[in-house]
Amino acid sequence: MIHPFIQEHGTLFPPRGDGTAHPHDSLASPERLSPDAYRSYDSQLGADPKLLLRVAERAIEHALATPGTEGDAYDFAQAEAALATSQASGLGITNPVVMNRRIFQEYMPVLKARAAHLWPPPECYRVAQEGIGDLISLFLVTSGECTPKEYCGRLSELITHYGLLCGGRVIMPVTKRQEANRYVHDNHDLDVFRPFAAAEQDDPALVKGIVVPVSVKHIGPKEENPLVATVRVGLIAKAAWRESAKQYASHPNSPERTVDFTTALAETMVAHAGGRTLSAFELDFLARSITGFCDVIDTFVPARPEPLPRLAPSEGISLAYSQ
Repeated sequence: MIHPFIQEHGTLFPPRGDGTAHPHDSLASPERLSPDAYRSYDSQLGADPKLLLRVAERAIEHALATPGTEGDAYDFAQAEAALATSQASGLGITNPVVMNRRIFQEYMPVLKARAAHLWPPPECYRVAQEGIGDLISLFLVTSGECTPKEYCGRLSELITHYGLLCGGRVIMPVTKRQEANRYVHDNHDLDVFRPFAAAEQDDPALVKGIVVPVSVKHIGPKEENPLVATVRVGLIAKAAWRESAKQYASHPNSPERTVDFTTALAETMVAHAGGRTLSAFELDFLARSITGFCDVIDTFVPARPEPLPRLAPSEGISLAYSQ
């Protein structure tokens, strides 16, 4: 059930008097927050991996929230130092703090471009896709450390990143403020920047479009939030497998459980990321899964559209989307 205030106003936290968003509005981009909220982040450095991740996230959000770029180098140096320090914790990739740290490290060039008010160049995403492929491989090797629920949830998130990157979608990782804020229905796992089609650009100096907040579930409840797109990885993997099996007589035995379809998709992504030649069935299975992920994003019309930050085009940008 969506809160009545959400239905009427689009958010529990309307903009403040100065035009900036409330920090508890998890749908608001960091660019719409006041930089004052992040002034003291660097005084919180310590040895705890979870705290260090929070420090890194606050430093990144401060770089994005400030309208200028003069302090960005300092902010990102603090973020990278905190992430590097937390790396020495000895925790494995199945730990959510470690997984989120690694995701931020893979997307750091993307975030730096965004802070510089530039549309991230394609090379940033090629590198991120390779890195996420490595994380999926490492996760599968060490997944015995997870409970079944943890396995499905965390693997689904990595799969969604890889699938959307393969589909050429422009992904941004989100911070704890956006992932676990006060109003849980608006919390989400990643943002996708969906630009308008080139013909809709009224200012060629800027990339215009909307931010699509994405919640990742393995299956999850049927309840939908009109403000957040929901990717149900297990259901997408199962549907893609079954459609591919209809097209190819030669294919592996069909899994029995939804989680097994998900694992099969993860293994196919690892093979793809590692450069192994995929069978015709595997290629079709992967392609249909990627299409399933992208269709959720491309067809979603949020009840409260969040505009893209002011980003200038970079070389090689493709504006093949439409709202």
